[in-house]
Amino acid sequence: MPRFLPARKDCGRVHAASLAGRFRRTKIFPTAKNVLGRAKQHHMPTVSYDSLSFFHDGARTGVRRFAIVGAALDPALMTADGWTGELARLRHAGFNTVVARVPWAIHEPTPDRFGFAGDRDLRRFVHEAGAAGLRVILRIGPCVGGTFAGGGMPGWIGGFAGDRLREASPAFMQRVTSFWRRLAREFVDLQATRNGGSTDRPIVAIGLEDHWHSLDAEVGAAYFGDLVRFAREFGVEVPLISANNCWYMHEGVVDTWCRESDDPAARMAELRQVQPDAPPMGFLSWDEDAQRLASRAIVRSDFVLEASGGRHRGATSARGLAERPARDLFDLRRALVFASSFGEVLAKLSADEVAARVEMRARSDGGVDFLGRDLALNGARLDRCTGDLLVVAGKPRGKIEITVDGSTATLTVPADGAAPKCVAVRRLRVVAVPFPLADGVGVAGDGFEFVDRDGNALVAVDAAGGVRRMKPAAAAKSTQRRAPKLGETTALAERASLDGSHARFAWISAPASLGAFGVAAQSAYYRARFKQAGKSKRLYALPSARKIDAALVIDGARHADGGAGVFEIASGGAHTVVAEVANDGLPAAGRAVGAPTGVFGPIVELAPLKGVKRDAVPQ
Repeated sequence: MPRFLPARKDCGRVHAASLAGRFRRTKIFPTAKNVLGRAKQHHMPTVSYDSLSFFHDGARTGVRRFAIVGAALDPALMTADGWTGELARLRHAGFNTVVARVPWAIHEPTPDRFGFAGDRDLRRFVHEAGAAGLRVILRIGPCVGGTFAGGGMPGWIGGFAGDRLREASPAFMQRVTSFWRRLAREFVDLQATRNGGSTDRPIVAIGLEDHWHSLDAEVGAAYFGDLVRFAREFGVEVPLISANNCWYMHEGVVDTWCRESDDPAARMAELRQVQPDAPPMGFLSWDEDAQRLASRAIVRSDFVLEASGGRHRGATSARGLAERPARDLFDLRRALVFASSFGEVLAKLSADEVAARVEMRARSDGGVDFLGRDLALNGARLDRCTGDLLVVAGKPRGKIEITVDGSTATLTVPADGAAPKCVAVRRLRVVAVPFPLADGVGVAGDGFEFVDRDGNALVAVDAAGGVRRMKPAAAAKSTQRRAPKLGETTALAERASLDGSHARFAWISAPASLGAFGVAAQSAYYRARFKQAGKSKRLYALPSARKIDAALVIDGARHADGGAGVFEIASGGAHTVVAEVANDGLPAAGRAVGAPTGVFGPIVELAPLKGVKRDAVPQ
């Protein structure tokens, strides 16, 4: 039985597709006469769902079903210049959707003072996600959960609504609608339901609430009724989802499962029973492994995985999560690429139909293989922009037989380290790769790229079936010493560090009034490490760090005020840099406390040592 990796289908119209076994002449995608129905040729696009999947009815593309293979990413917990790289990383690993929380406290830190610029530029984030080839789901709350204190709701809300929060009280809903009215300007025209222009319109769903638990059904009905009505009034046209573990379910809102489970098939079967008219969907934990992730694709459920790291922000409080690094996705690649690439085919099938044709086999090393029985793609079109591509995996030097439209071809899997070859089988281009190479599969443009565990590209296969081996980048020869680079920045979340009273750090005052406006930690310390080669005396600077309000601390000793000053290290080995970020652009008492501040940047070695003044700062 051949094991296989799927082809991507980002462009074009899929007329019919099949996977394995008894798929012959099975129409997979909707036509003008099927049960989903097609509107007239000129119509506004829609995004909707049924019991099997979400689907997009585009003005030019027609009805296309899609599976959500999502990654949770909080843009508010990253710097804006890091969004592009992280979105590209997620797409390359196989995700097709990014799910972003929109924390109210970050975007309205004081009443009626909104922030949607810089690191809070939500519109820019949506554009970048679309450019990376990702769909977008925005979770707009009012409570968004995650690592945000108070679920992302501003601390000042109690002054308006008292203890009647997250219910249909007039005072609370007045503040919610005020925020949503301003927020709507940032995204409503970027929904996939909008026509016109070349602008990316990747938003396919909007999320309401997070872990809303109440035993009073009347309270829930009134609250969710208001949320749905206000969202629609402000221009939300895509489906609405919630993350409540089915504690409370509202008509017109797709609820999701947000708890860990060792048996995804059982949980999704239960979700189908309580929500029979919507596709099952789960928010997965940080520790979800490849085998459980793959099983969700086989039982036909959409999923969202915590995969991205985040920095500390003023409204972040959950211990440990605030300084979480990005997750290594190498072991999940095959499951992710399979789920997203075959998502359009699987989305039309029931869980039983998928299980009858595709088998997941767990490996002892924690990985996963997919097996197709008598793989036949009769009359199929796996449409792409420039061609049809299928990648299959097998034992090195083994044989795989492929049948398409009655034509059979036998492929030889190359030996480990050898370049694979493309074989044309009717309208398909088929590339066979060995299992070890397949584990590093990644999405690259309209084709695939295979990488090793360190992220180095080994082989690229384009949509036309062209195979290219990647040569290791040659090390550039240079007579100059390389400037040391700072290690990963870590936020020190100890309370004594936040208020500046810790003995290790310089103290800085911050206006106490900020606490009344929901700012949990106006000042925060950041730490990074670097290594110095050799033991001779060296002079360094942090030219990219903007001015900060406290001293820069090197190995516990105070150095030049301003953070970007020059400092001297006299011994080799590892060193620690600590800096404080304060006044994060948040206004207090109606006026700005100070300009936004930054942390670190690349560390630069100043040479020659002679003639450099200690207080000089490179520009």
